[in-house]
Amino acid sequence: MSTVPRLEVLEAKARRYPDMDPVACEAYLMLRQVGDCVRLSLEQRLAAEGISHGRFMLLVVLDRDPEQPLAASELAEQAGVTKQTITSLLDGLEKDGYVTRVPHPQDRRSVMVQLLPRGRQLLESIMPGMYRRQVEMLAHLTRDEQRQLTRLLRKVQNCADEQRQAESDAICTENGNGKA
Repeated sequence: MSTVPRLEVLEAKARRYPDMDPVACEAYLMLRQVGDCVRLSLEQRLAAEGISHGRFMLLVVLDRDPEQPLAASELAEQAGVTKQTITSLLDGLEKDGYVTRVPHPQDRRSVMVQLLPRGRQLLESIMPGMYRRQVEMLAHLTRDEQRQLTRLLRKVQNCADEQRQAESDAICTENGNGKA
């Protein structure tokens, strides 16, 4: 069910807000709505498997190269979780026997995280169903449309990354000047 306002509603808003582009706004709102829908679907599937989205993402990142441990800070960055959040996620994963922490070879203040066989087994039980759901979700698009969607989303992601970096740089500049 779409909660995105009709284009006519957005065009009316654009008359009140000169910086607003109704077509861009509609595309942005659809992107947000689809992202929310996909994430909710994923979280429901993971809940049925008894694992949270955050814990799952850490396992998926570690499974990219299961024999190679990752620094906890690098794992947090790649999984899209904060450094504060990763500690509690790792505590639970370690308690359940999915990962282990080992000392960092060069940095005594840091730890490395290693995927254990039990974590890999969990992923092997979850992933076939996840991949089926992905295929089903995109089944109404041709292969070319899927590739085009990927290219377009990469462009949006690059722009979002640039905006976030610019905002982060601006905040650092303000903090350096004592403004914030």
